[in-house]
Amino acid sequence: MEQIDYGENRYEGTWQDKKLPIWARQCELEATMKAAGTARFKDLIKKARSKKAESNTKHGQTLLKTLIDPMAQAIRDYVDGQQPGFQKKPEAAAKILARLDYEVTALVTGKYVLDCISMQQTLNKASIRIGEALEMECRLEDFENQQRRYFRRLHKALENKRNYRHKRKVYNAKIKHFKIETETVWDKSRKLHVGKKCLELLRLSTNLVDFPLKTMGRNKTIYYVQATSKTTKKIEEFNELKEILFPEYLPMLTKPQDWKFPQKGGYLTPHARLKLVKKDSEGYMEELCNRVDEMPLVYESVNAIQRTPWKINAKVLDVVVSCWEKNNELGDLPPRNLDKFEPQKPHDIATNDIARKKYSIAYRKFCDWKANQESKIIQVVRIIRIAKVFQPEKYLYFPHQLDFRGRIYAVPMFLHPQYAD
Repeated sequence: MEQIDYGENRYEGTWQDKKLPIWARQCELEATMKAAGTARFKDLIKKARSKKAESNTKHGQTLLKTLIDPMAQAIRDYVDGQQPGFQKKPEAAAKILARLDYEVTALVTGKYVLDCISMQQTLNKASIRIGEALEMECRLEDFENQQRRYFRRLHKALENKRNYRHKRKVYNAKIKHFKIETETVWDKSRKLHVGKKCLELLRLSTNLVDFPLKTMGRNKTIYYVQATSKTTKKIEEFNELKEILFPEYLPMLTKPQDWKFPQKGGYLTPHARLKLVKKDSEGYMEELCNRVDEMPLVYESVNAIQRTPWKINAKVLDVVVSCWEKNNELGDLPPRNLDKFEPQKPHDIATNDIARKKYSIAYRKFCDWKANQESKIIQVVRIIRIAKVFQPEKYLYFPHQLDFRGRIYAVPMFLHPQYAD
């Protein structure tokens, strides 16, 4: 039977010292939760950067939202200022940008820049990549105009796919299949020209990036795309604030604090502050604070649920671990070896159109299924990890919250009575 490291040492700490009073252990546990949350937050940023997907991080999404409007306005002003006049021809980039939705262009440019903002990226390479993305937008515009109904069905089917190269390949294949009339393929010079203009407009409208000139060798200088010091500071401050706001919520060793007010209950220390209702609206929270006396049954119900003690069933845990490590797909346990389910390529895939099409469909379904199963595998490992860590404890408690509709949910992640069987 294969031995698996579940990462229990992630939660190691003085809270496991049973010589301490139970309330002191709980306070130490909450400090451990905060440290684990900080580590996870930093790890997510590191992984996003390694995959060139920094725009998907929390700071990336925040920056992306703030840049779209000013850049879209900058594109509009640039295009309007390039109207043909006496002895004046508009720039080639203006003609192309006039065709596209300004906000989409701003989104494409901002997303690409944010994805590589922490890396050394040359201005020319970044410009060409943005040019390629905008060329694809032009092709998709022609596709939609000429095959509107099919395009919308295809777009809906692909909108949740994260693999941009795959999406681009599918779109280009359908454009070829329907013989969509599109303009000639952009050459490198045009991609460079359009992409560079977009980067220039981004810099002027947002001050997000700069293009420093760096010396490479004796006689070689290259322009790079680089975050300004203001942007770097903003990212650092944002992440320093956010990393302490997302602890890894775990079960409690003591009874949670009773909810008596909407902003005080559950965990004991400021390391894991909660609100009774998961809502960020200040007006909503103010109204809850002013009407505490109108909902005594709600408070009594939540407090009764979170005062209920639980314990890890050691025998059931042993069965789950044994089945998992033997790759026995008992109940809802996913298979651990997913690649064995990959469909085999037909031997005549290069010459048999029907076999190639069937394989393509089967492989796409396999990839979707595999992504879903990988998510389940991560969940199982995390559940087993937390169960192993807390199995020696006499009792466990789960602090609870309400959503804005009044439904009651356990706060800790993965392992709690409401989670998957």
